[in-house]
Amino acid sequence: MLGWRIARRVFAAVKRSGRGRSRSGDIAASASTAPAVTDPSAAIADSATTVPVATPPTLRRSAAVPPLITRADRLLLLLGIAGLLVTATSAIGLFDRGRPAGDGGGSTMTLIGALVTLAIWVIYVFWKVPQWQAATRASDPNLTPRDLFEIENAARGTLGQILGGVAVLTGLIFAWQQLGNTGETLRVSQEGQITERFTRAVDQLGNDDPAARLGGIYALERIARDSERDHRPAMEVLTAFVRRSSPRVTTVAGVGTPAPAPVPISSETQAILSILGRRETRSDGAGCLNLSRTNLVGANLTGATLTNICFGGADLSDAALAGADLHGVDLGSADLSGANLGGATLIDTRLNRASLSGANLTQADLTGANLVDADLRLAILDRAILRQATLLNANLDSAILFGADLTDASGLTSEQLSRAVQDGDTILPVGLRASPSP
Repeated sequence: MLGWRIARRVFAAVKRSGRGRSRSGDIAASASTAPAVTDPSAAIADSATTVPVATPPTLRRSAAVPPLITRADRLLLLLGIAGLLVTATSAIGLFDRGRPAGDGGGSTMTLIGALVTLAIWVIYVFWKVPQWQAATRASDPNLTPRDLFEIENAARGTLGQILGGVAVLTGLIFAWQQLGNTGETLRVSQEGQITERFTRAVDQLGNDDPAARLGGIYALERIARDSERDHRPAMEVLTAFVRRSSPRVTTVAGVGTPAPAPVPISSETQAILSILGRRETRSDGAGCLNLSRTNLVGANLTGATLTNICFGGADLSDAALAGADLHGVDLGSADLSGANLGGATLIDTRLNRASLSGANLTQADLTGANLVDADLRLAILDRAILRQATLLNANLDSAILFGADLTDASGLTSEQLSRAVQDGDTILPVGLRASPSP
């Protein structure tokens, strides 16, 4: 309301000013056109020797301006001032009142008013500034009205180029903002789609149909690849499925009763182990993926990357682990009897109390491995690297140590070595020699 009152007052003031100037102009025009009372003889003499009097360019130019253009100038100025006042008042009122959430009507009207006001001022500047520039040259007697018009037209063209450049720059800024908004919208949409896919894949894991369960497993692998944010949750769901569906069962056989044969793993468990073996480990985050005390008998993990996975107490008997990367993995109390670990990386791996009886560890790298209380009976350690490994109380009965490197191994005694099978290429710790066999 305050803005409209101010606008009406400005309109009235400009209107009164225009009427006053119109009346003064009419009086001046009538005075200039009234016939002067002169002496007839003087008039005759003057008519005989008439000398043209040059009219100042400013007077010629102002006299040539039509009244309609003058009114348009005033109207544009009036509209610009009124629009500026109304927009400013609306914006201040909107800021003071506060806009309720979800109500965009007030801000929309304010924006429309601001755009209309800006358009009015652009038109006014585009119209008047070239006229002002031409007026500064109007006092030059060498310039004709045509020259002044060309000066004004050239100034208007320059101003148009400037305004056009500003418009293009503004358009680029808005386009950049729109591109950012579009990218954010796309990201939110993709996250929503991934969440929906994740939920559907988890539902498939509980399906009674094995094919549907496999579909859910591979869907989670795809989600883990597509979304780094969802990589860890997907891997945790898969390992939880293995712990639930394939737990390690410890049975104690009675006297004279053979132990039951281990149950082979399911196709779903093997699929999950294959996925874990080829995953992007850099996205695992903190903490290991838990496969402790699971039944992984005969699992095929050849060449798999199994770092950051906990296999403590797991049954990996007869598993294929040739060339696997088990660097720093927890295999404490795990059953690896009969497993193929040829060429595997077991650096700093925890194998305390693990069963490695009959395991193939040919050319395996066990540098710094913890083998305290480990069972290595009949294990094949041909050319294995056991530097700085801890072998305290490890059972090496009939273990093959041909060409094995035991440099700086700790906890190893001559008695342990005497029960193992060595050759001339076996490298023992300094000061340690095998005791003669009894």
